[in-house]
Amino acid sequence: MLKVERLITIGWIPKDWQKNAHNEQYISIGDTDTSKTFELSVMIEHDDDALVPKHSIFADQIDVKTGKVAAFLSVPIRHTIDDKDGDDWWQDDSELWATVAALCSSLAGGRYTISGAQLAGCWRIFNNESDDDDYEKSLGLDLIAQSGGEFFNEGGLFNEKFYIRYMVSFDGTYDDDEEKVIIATTV
Repeated sequence: MLKVERLITIGWIPKDWQKNAHNEQYISIGDTDTSKTFELSVMIEHDDDALVPKHSIFADQIDVKTGKVAAFLSVPIRHTIDDKDGDDWWQDDSELWATVAALCSSLAGGRYTISGAQLAGCWRIFNNESDDDDYEKSLGLDLIAQSGGEFFNEGGLFNEKFYIRYMVSFDGTYDDDEEKVIIATTV
């Protein structure tokens, strides 16, 4: 049975961000202490060979004052990726992405958030299903990296923006070719 895990890391770059802890202008996703960012990680896992796929979300909720994990959340998903009841993760009104977007506002101290439509747009880009680049751009989405967990934030270009990284693993092995990073403007 093939176990598939999709890790989505959503981060927030503060307004006053200038350099990381090493006095450099790059952000290492997953290393909030060095990068001086706030992140929420969402893992969606399922067994490909199961008759009825099992989906679940696990998320770390971050305390924006300390940047540390405040709580570990386990959020059940009521629908599969493309459910008969209509919760299609490629759609802007997906229940899954609305739930995740609600968690993201804590990263920016409740002042800003990312929309469910933006997260659905990221999902389409991550899965190479984006038919309309202009529509994704109108959502404020910009694919900035095809692989690697770092990106430059020279001169604070991405300050007060969210970044979203997508990674996929098959039986515990992450595929670098599948890693993508998107910058999203705030709502």
